[in-house]
Amino acid sequence: MELARCLRDLPATEALNTFEALRRERVEAIVAQGRAGTSRAHQPELRKKFRDLRNRAGRLLDWQRRPPTGGGWAYDHHIDWGEKLSASR
Repeated sequence: MELARCLRDLPATEALNTFEALRRERVEAIVAQGRAGTSRAHQPELRKKFRDLRNRAGRLLDWQRRPPTGGGWAYDHHIDWGEKLSASR
């Protein structure tokens, strides 16, 4: 949706640069979160520690077990389709 908005409102070159600027921080945070989970899963000594922590934290990590229909910053992202982008972004 964000790329479509950029292409709708800006010339192609500017649209791609603006799209990257708008998405970079969020994408890097999601990739970092994925890497953190993967590194724990592949290290047996950390796997048990993480499992124990997860079980104790229970409700704090509940958003990760919910379907993508709600909960948590990774799923609660909103793009305002009506907002027009300008070249200054």
